[in-house]
Amino acid sequence: MVYARLATLEAARALARYRLRSTLAALGVAVAVATVVWVAAIGQAAIDASLSQLDALGDNLIWSPDYAAIKKWDVSAGEFFGGDDVEHARTVIVIGQTVKTSLFGDDPAVGEPLRIGGSWFTVIGVLAAKGQSPTGNDQDDVVMMPWTTAMRRILGTSQTWLDDIVCSAASPEDMAIATGQIVSMLRERHHIRVDGDDDFNVRKPQDLLEARVSTSRTLRLLMVVLAALALFVGGVGIMNVMLASVAQRTREIGVRMAIGARAGAIRVQFLGEAAQIAIAGATVGLAIGELGRGWVERAIGWPMHADATTGAIAAIATLAMGVTFGFYPALRASSLDPIAALRDDR
Repeated sequence: MVYARLATLEAARALARYRLRSTLAALGVAVAVATVVWVAAIGQAAIDASLSQLDALGDNLIWSPDYAAIKKWDVSAGEFFGGDDVEHARTVIVIGQTVKTSLFGDDPAVGEPLRIGGSWFTVIGVLAAKGQSPTGNDQDDVVMMPWTTAMRRILGTSQTWLDDIVCSAASPEDMAIATGQIVSMLRERHHIRVDGDDDFNVRKPQDLLEARVSTSRTLRLLMVVLAALALFVGGVGIMNVMLASVAQRTREIGVRMAIGARAGAIRVQFLGEAAQIAIAGATVGLAIGELGRGWVERAIGWPMHADATTGAIAAIATLAMGVTFGFYPALRASSLDPIAALRDDR
């Protein structure tokens, strides 16, 4: 009971006597905690943004009236062309939102004629907006038509080969199997010998985004390390404040020891002071982190969600840091020679 009073009430009274110094130490801790909260939120927002782009590509994509379904591309108006359009090479097109806005503004585009090269086409559908690709290209600046139509009307009759084929696996788990089957079939169709090199490439766009997600996670880890260093600096600040307090209160400590205070009681009070600075700093830091989250979100343009777990971990780590960095000053205070301390004239 006595030790609890020393760690709480008496520690609070001691800190109140040196308000400015205690406030500055707590402010350093608050900045460190707010940094941890923001860093974790920014890192998670970056990962979420990359995963969102990965999902937009289609989770089974390997890289064709099935193109829209494979690429997870919805139609906001009209419809996508079908197998019959491909078979008969009909002059129909589907356009992206950027093309629609540039050519038709707010007017409906479905059913309108559009000339490409020397041929006229009919707009039968408008794609839903997708935004930028992982490489920064505008995915909505696109015009799609049956490949048979493109070969006959745009590329010319001499064009008898395809540049890309887009395929989809039955599920994400079947990606490796599907890729192997595609490679085997193409090698067989291209009459490639067993020891020969492929004359084609099988590309998976997720690889780019997964690398981006990995990079985001690495960056997040780096930022967390930097935030941990900020916490460390805050801990050093607490230790410096407590050491200065021990030096300034040497005579007070000597008096308490002379009238019977034990070394353990001295340690408990100084540890209580360090812990209270850490708790106050963590509380203010969490508030700053939450209040500033909206500003950071507007600055980076990514949605940032509050993470109670990160806040709790930051608060616990800060308390542990305060006790850890406060231990040496507390030990130093409890180790003073009472006679020498009473002679101190500070």
